[in-house]
Amino acid sequence: MSVKIKMYLSFVDFKENPELLYNILGVKPDVIYKKGDLIIPTKRSLKRKFNVWEIHSKMSSEQNFDKHLDSLVKQIKPKYKQFIKFSKLNRPRLNCVVEMYKKDKPSIYFSNKYIKFLSELNIDIDIDMYNY
Repeated sequence: MSVKIKMYLSFVDFKENPELLYNILGVKPDVIYKKGDLIIPTKRSLKRKFNVWEIHSKMSSEQNFDKHLDSLVKQIKPKYKQFIKFSKLNRPRLNCVVEMYKKDKPSIYFSNKYIKFLSELNIDIDIDMYNY
């Protein structure tokens, strides 16, 4: 199969310090950026416009869509109440990047249990698909 998938959940443009969001959500982020941080490398001194906090799927990029989604849900579920509370004030986004090679077509499927789980988090879903 010639498909690579990356998936992560992010909060963007929230007022809290992204380094302290662990204390609120109880999950260690994979990536954080602070508003005003320099974007490197760049020829100009561009600065980040928003705070960003991300957790990534722990699956390899060769795994299917469902396994990535399951990986994220397993990270969030133990701290579900904290995520629900924070997501009422700061809308999260599920980011999915699908890279297709040699005209391969991946299966992208959300079961009812995932749809319910994600909707309770008030989550936006962004799926970017690239064909190489």
